Amino acid sequence: MKKIIVILSITSSIFCFAQQERNRKFQLSAGAEYRITPFNFKSTYDGAFSSSSPINYNRDLQLSGLSVNIGLEWFFLSKTSFGIVQSFRYDEIYYPARYDDPNLTITRPVSGLIYDTELQVKHYIPLKNGDKLFANIGFNLMNRNTSYTTNYKQTLDDGSTFGVLTTNWFNFNAYKIGVGYQYKNLQIGAGLYVVDNPSAFVDSGTSTMGIPYFKLNYVLGSF
Repeated sequence: MKKIIVILSITSSIFCFAQQERNRKFQLSAGAEYRITPFNFKSTYDGAFSSSSPINYNRDLQLSGLSVNIGLEWFFLSKTSFGIVQSFRYDEIYYPARYDDPNLTITRPVSGLIYDTELQVKHYIPLKNGDKLFANIGFNLMNRNTSYTTNYKQTLDDGSTFGVLTTNWFNFNAYKIGVGYQYKNLQIGAGLYVVDNPSAFVDSGTSTMGIPYFKLNYVLGSF
């Protein structure tokens, strides 16, 4: 009788554990992403530095570099998830230009906290050794919190002047594709942002832009 009770207890524990594992629909992760200098698929402009009166900016420096992120995935299928990833980075946004200076002196850059929001679908392929391959595709709202206001003088034909106050921003949207490998809780990935018609950088003459990236994430837990 004792043996039966022990066997039933072990069986019940295994069944409950399996049920708990199967019911874990959400996965929380955090990590860092390094974006490489953007390149143009098609452009009438070559070079890293662009200008837009009455400010200047460095597109390549603004969009490349390191960001940190946190993400939440919901497994609507056993091996496929839908998730949201929030990224943050502190970087330069633009250079105020002194147009009252005949040399058009460029001042120190204005920097700030820039954030991106990604909606993505990720599919996992389990391997025999317990590791996983994965592929992801997503849509990104990028470069948020990059608005700037400028105020400069404009002179009319009669010699009178008036101030012109304008507000602009470097917001744009992008598609994102990537592949990667998961070892235990560690995920390593690489891929590409594809920006179609990046209107925030119209002075560069760019019609389509790509931003390669490498990503390192750690799965914090499932629930």
